[in-house]
Amino acid sequence: WPSVASILGVGAICSGVLLFAPLRHLGRRGLLFACLAGLLTALYTVVDAGGVRQARIALNFIAWFFVLDGLSMASIFLFVRKAGRFSLLLAEARRGVTAGVMTLVSFGSALLALRLAPVGAVAALREMSVLISIFIGASWFAEPMTRRKVGGAAAIALGAGLVLRFA
Repeated sequence: WPSVASILGVGAICSGVLLFAPLRHLGRRGLLFACLAGLLTALYTVVDAGGVRQARIALNFIAWFFVLDGLSMASIFLFVRKAGRFSLLLAEARRGVTAGVMTLVSFGSALLALRLAPVGAVAALREMSVLISIFIGASWFAEPMTRRKVGGAAAIALGAGLVLRFA
């Protein structure tokens, strides 16, 4: 069972993420989809943790995960994108390979972490990616760092620290 500090940490992370949301533009449908996305993320995190922990060799599970995911995504792409699909694949091959390698490194490491560490701690640490996005937005795209963003980032960092420390 999570400790009180871990629960407070999750609350801080949620509050921090909400500080980034333009709530005045969020309708009921948007809120419903956001909650659904959160629920699905929680579900696949638990399923992924169960799968990678049941596997005799974690790297075998991770490799098969990516092979099957890649085959399914390629099949969907080829089905949906009828005209010009191969020319698009060739034109975007470099970006596609780069994105694939980045996905393998980022999600593969998250799967490995799910085998080795408490699921709640890994899920909380994964939310730290929001902080990286804020940094990239501010430094590469000159997005303004408002007090609201700084407060949200601080809440996420505090919450992740609590969850990681008391998980």
